[in-house]
Amino acid sequence: MSLPESARVVIVGAGPAGLATAIVLATEKVPFVLVDALTENQNGSRAAVIHAYTLEQLDTYGLADALVNEGIHMRHVTSYDHNERPLINMPLGDLLQKHTKFPFANLIAQCEVERILCKHLEQLGGVIHRNKRVTSLREVNDGLEVGLESGETVRADYVVGTDGSKSVIRTAADIPFLDPATNRLSEASDDDVQVVLADAFLAEPFPPAVPLDRLWGGFSADGFFVLIPVKRAGKPHPPGTRPFRVAMTVPKGSASAAPDMEQLQILLNTRGPGHSTGNTAQIAEVATSSRYRVRSGLASQFVKRVGAGWVLLAGDAAHIHSPAGGQGMNIGLADGIALGRAIAAGTEDSLKEYEQKRRAIAGEVIAFVQRLTVGATNSWLQVPLLNSLRDWLVWGVTKLPGVANQAVWRMSGLVYRE
Repeated sequence: MSLPESARVVIVGAGPAGLATAIVLATEKVPFVLVDALTENQNGSRAAVIHAYTLEQLDTYGLADALVNEGIHMRHVTSYDHNERPLINMPLGDLLQKHTKFPFANLIAQCEVERILCKHLEQLGGVIHRNKRVTSLREVNDGLEVGLESGETVRADYVVGTDGSKSVIRTAADIPFLDPATNRLSEASDDDVQVVLADAFLAEPFPPAVPLDRLWGGFSADGFFVLIPVKRAGKPHPPGTRPFRVAMTVPKGSASAAPDMEQLQILLNTRGPGHSTGNTAQIAEVATSSRYRVRSGLASQFVKRVGAGWVLLAGDAAHIHSPAGGQGMNIGLADGIALGRAIAAGTEDSLKEYEQKRRAIAGEVIAFVQRLTVGATNSWLQVPLLNSLRDWLVWGVTKLPGVANQAVWRMSGLVYRE
């Protein structure tokens, strides 16, 4: 499908943030064009949880029921030390029951979230123009012009960058992407924590240590290891298997760029559920795997006037951080909803309010997950005594009155409820 020559809004990137923005605009009858570089959804389960406050916001647009139906409702957060002794056991459901319609964390692969959002957008009459790679952004007399690899151009009043951490739109608008801790440009470094992510199908029957109603989290001298059950992972299950998301920190140089099944099995055997007894799950197939460096980044502006138009950022184009705490997809979805409302309101004040609120929240989330990441991965944890001390402190602190409540309140996102 060819692109129109002009639109009030051009959204670049059809991930969670871009889709959420488009759904709000479609609901409010604001015309837009949504483009994405990919020919189809290829995100696997890069993220795998939607928290309570995000579900509340999505419920406003008729999306929560479908997402909840496709998810696994985690009502307990349980983590273990390197010997698989319980470190953290938070009754998520009990703590949230009186405060929200969704007293759980909804475990669901990002690809399934995007599938549900795409279907809803289509029902609203929205269209995703795929295989449309944006390469440029420039000022024109009456707004902004988005240029595509195909040679097509689209003029717009608003250009929304939801095109990920390497955002073409953010770069073209000359918006600095800074590490909040140093206020310097956010760039990859040899000191960055390395994380392996994979979508894997594990063979049934599962050993007793593998939970199917919650994630399994383990801490060791090498950092964290998380195994997350999901119902679907973007492709049919091989017979006798179930899909899981695997995420773990790894020492530098210890894993390839795309770890194969053998490498992942070794990591599962040595750090995953059941490793202390030698009774671990077996990987039947690996759908996707990658290794990347964790860094923090926060755009200096989420809203920028460029000539006669506006450049607006949301999702990973506006902020990035460690996957600890499962916040990434949630903050992106919330960004998209808030940005769609701000554009629909049609005032400069509404855009500035979006920037003020969402940038402040992004900064808080980055600081929160950075503390979690440092606590799980600091190099001093290689010293056995210090590793044990960390575990003892985590166990003791989470038993203090109010600590679990505060942690759950923040993780669920309800701390940001207005």
